[in-house]
Amino acid sequence: MSARETVASRPRRGLDLGGGRRAALVSFAFGLALVTGLLALPDHGRSVVPGHMTPGHEGLACAKCHAAAPGTMRQQVQANVLHWAGFRRTGASFGHEPASRASCTGCHARDDDRHPSFRFREPRFTAVNRTLDARDCLTCHAEHTGRRVSNDGLFCASCHEGMQARREVIQPAHAELSRAKRWDSCLTCHDFHGNHPVRAPHRVEEARDLADVRAYLADGPDPYSAQKAHPARDPSALREAEARVP
Repeated sequence: MSARETVASRPRRGLDLGGGRRAALVSFAFGLALVTGLLALPDHGRSVVPGHMTPGHEGLACAKCHAAAPGTMRQQVQANVLHWAGFRRTGASFGHEPASRASCTGCHARDDDRHPSFRFREPRFTAVNRTLDARDCLTCHAEHTGRRVSNDGLFCASCHEGMQARREVIQPAHAELSRAKRWDSCLTCHDFHGNHPVRAPHRVEEARDLADVRAYLADGPDPYSAQKAHPARDPSALREAEARVP
C-alpha cells in the first residue's frame, strides 16, 4: 500500500457536522451577519425599533433620545460575548445607549412642574420608590409602547393614600375619596404635571369623563386643554441658543 493510500484511508479527526447541525450553524451565521449589518447602518434604530413611538415623538430621530454607545461595533460585540461567557460583569449597548431621564428632561423640564422627577429623590419618598420609582420618567412614560402613559394611571395612591387636604375645596372631600379608593378620579380633576392652563373643578361631578382621560393616556385627544403652558423644547436648539450668549 502506498503512502498516499495509507493517508487517505486514515479516519478524519476533525469535527463531523451532521446535516441538521450544519444547517443550524449556517442559519445562525446568516442571522448574526444580518443583525450585525443592520446595527452597522447609520440609523439602524429604524430597522430594529421595538414598538410604536410615544404620541408626539413619531418624527424624532433615534439620536434625540439615544446617545451613541462608546466603542466600535467590534468592541461592543466583544464586550457582550465576554459578558455572556462570564469574563465581564456587564454587557455593552449596541450602536446607541438606552434612553434615560436626562433624555426626557432635555425637552420637557419646567420650573413649575408639579411632579418633577427630581422631587422624588427626597428621603421621604424612599419607600414609595420601591413600588413606583417616580425618579425615572420612563417608569410612567415607557417609550415604544404607543401610549403617553404606560401604566394604569392609578399611581396617585402611591403617595396620597390617607391624605388630608389643608384647605378642602372639593366635594366629596379628598379624604373621603381616598378612603373610598377612588384613585380613578384623580386625573379627571388634576393635570399631573400642571402643563395645561386649566383649573381643577370643585365638584367631582364636574370633572372630565374618565373614558376621555384613559383614551388620552393611550393616544387619544387631550381632554384638559388644546394648549400647553410650556411646549416641549428642542435640546439642539437650546444648545445653539446658549452658544450665542456671550
